[in-house]
Amino acid sequence: ADGLNDQKSAREAVSSAFFILTAWAVILGLVGTILIPEIDWLNFFHLSDPETVRQAQSVVFIFFILFVVRLPFSIANKIQMAYQENYLNSIWMAAEKLGMLIVAIFGVFTKQSLLFFVVTLTSIPLFMSFLNNAYLFARHRPWLRPGIACCTKKTLLELLRTGSFFFVTG
Repeated sequence: ADGLNDQKSAREAVSSAFFILTAWAVILGLVGTILIPEIDWLNFFHLSDPETVRQAQSVVFIFFILFVVRLPFSIANKIQMAYQENYLNSIWMAAEKLGMLIVAIFGVFTKQSLLFFVVTLTSIPLFMSFLNNAYLFARHRPWLRPGIACCTKKTLLELLRTGSFFFVTG
């Protein structure tokens, strides 16, 4: 769409993809919220201490929720790849890795808990994805900013059909 200078179609595609990812995040979040407490973490991780089992369930749940929340925000780097702007992805990823390194070093030297590491090391990629989206949609390519009104049934179905094909054959 952008190659044809059709910003309307490009925004429809981005909006539809964003809301499909958001719907998947909600569905996965609900499923995870139901299933995670039901898993026997004692046997799954071969743990023996009940406190460690409780902590493992919390860590898995937090990791999962942060992963799911990040899912819709993954759209920015896909858009940048489509526009052949991988250098922007590299900048955001470098900032993410640097932040994770700083937090890891801090955590080791201050003897932080496993929960600290999971929360901070999974929050940094989420935060950087959020900043990447904010930059992309507020400054770099504001005409692509997702909006529910920009979604069309045709584009949603086309993306779902294409995505399903890649999921099945991938």
